[in-house]
Amino acid sequence: MKVAIVGAGLAGLVSIKSCKEEGLEATCFELTPYIGGLWAARRGDAGVSAVYDHLITNFNKEMMSFSDYPMPAHYPTYLPKKMFHDYVMSYCERFDLEKDIKLQHKVTNIQQSEDYSESGCWDVTVTRLFPVGCETVEETMRFDAVMICVGAYAYPHMPEIPGLQRFKGRVLHSQDYTNSSEFDARERVLVVGNSHSGCDIATDLCHRLSKREKVMDQVSNHMIAQISDSLTEEERTAAHFIAHSTKQVLGVEKPPVYMSSRSGVDILKRNYGKPVGLSVSFATDDLRLCFPSLFQRLLRWQVGSGFDFKKYGLNSPITKPGRSPFAINDDFYDYLMKGMVKAVPEVLEVSDNSVTLSGGEELEIRHTLADGLYRSY
Repeated sequence: MKVAIVGAGLAGLVSIKSCKEEGLEATCFELTPYIGGLWAARRGDAGVSAVYDHLITNFNKEMMSFSDYPMPAHYPTYLPKKMFHDYVMSYCERFDLEKDIKLQHKVTNIQQSEDYSESGCWDVTVTRLFPVGCETVEETMRFDAVMICVGAYAYPHMPEIPGLQRFKGRVLHSQDYTNSSEFDARERVLVVGNSHSGCDIATDLCHRLSKREKVMDQVSNHMIAQISDSLTEEERTAAHFIAHSTKQVLGVEKPPVYMSSRSGVDILKRNYGKPVGLSVSFATDDLRLCFPSLFQRLLRWQVGSGFDFKKYGLNSPITKPGRSPFAINDDFYDYLMKGMVKAVPEVLEVSDNSVTLSGGEELEIRHTLADGLYRSY
């Protein structure tokens, strides 16, 4: 029995292995030159999703492992992007899956064979992709079954906000975000949405700003120290004031990242013990709706019972326990309290260089990033 598998991401690899175990002949078609799906894809590949450079897995290695191929003991509890992809490739090598994968093969059509009512077979049309300038080759093959393993992150969806087309700055989907180096630390960025990707991108942008501020502090302090012996106390105070004012002019001390959302957000940190980590791994929306008080207590235990959500622009999860968006991020609350991230209400309208919020406030921004929304087809 011949089986066609579309996509060589995690689901595709597991499907190949399962077919081989059942004695089936599997052929996997992968659009990109890489194995591993969004963990391997490169930003800029047309029609392909890829995770950003500094992504860390939200769930621990026990929950992220293949059931029949545990991660090595020396792996950290939470894995960066490259390490997780290395693990996926070792899984592929361990079970000899690569020989069943055809890279740079785009499936363009799947339809029932003419004798489908009798055979149950499918005709799969595939285009072999070659370098630019070379002729592509199209081929139709017959299979007894087809497994679609393209994942849920293939078709990005941008929120519909009035005036977004007029905005003169950059508008990006989180799918297009690589790292913070492509943004000037002096420019204000608005992140629309407060789920996993939104929180990750907001804090990643702050990491760069924080490094830039430290460098400026070191430079200014070094320069002042070189001449401090010849300065009076008043002159030293004035020098520090000038350095501080320079940072303000350059935009270092302004909240560089605004995060807009319609509702509050429940954010948990990764830095907890294994038992809690395992329980949070199962904290899906359904579970939180079934046991909201348990999830609320876990959130309060991590953040602190005295944390004032409303003070920092977050709708308190206490109002609707377990019903706010759910995200995992280690640094979000820290940057929020330092003023490097500022939570703002829903965006009602966008103009050339600014946005209008639901409370009537107008923000001047340079870039807009939409959190990871995708169409489910």
